[in-house]
Amino acid sequence: MIKLTITKIGEPKDVQTRYGKKQKSWIMAKEYGENFLSYWVNGYSKDWGVGKEVEVERVDERDYQGKKYYDVIIPRLDREANSARITQLLSELNTRTGLINNKIDRIIDHLSGKDKFGHTSDGNPVPFNDTDNI
Repeated sequence: MIKLTITKIGEPKDVQTRYGKKQKSWIMAKEYGENFLSYWVNGYSKDWGVGKEVEVERVDERDYQGKKYYDVIIPRLDREANSARITQLLSELNTRTGLINNKIDRIIDHLSGKDKFGHTSDGNPVPFNDTDNI
């Protein structure tokens, strides 16, 4: 991983790829002088701005028609952190689904005459006073 300090940034341009439209842009970084560094705009790079120090995986240099080009390689997402977060969200979703299913079962029991509402834990009806029947 290397750090780059952005000195200039270009406007993103739409590029048609085999995966659909993506956006590509360029930066100039203090560490690379007046060279343009191209990169793909994504969730990691969308908030980049002049003066901001960013961490990238690497900068690849390539030659094309006698000119040097530089491509910023953005780090991949931390798969372990994402996996832990997904596991946590699935656990929460499972708990919520269980609670909803329990409520649905209680409603079905009520509508089918197996009413558990208004009964004590031993199955006896909860005593009501005369004003409850109004």
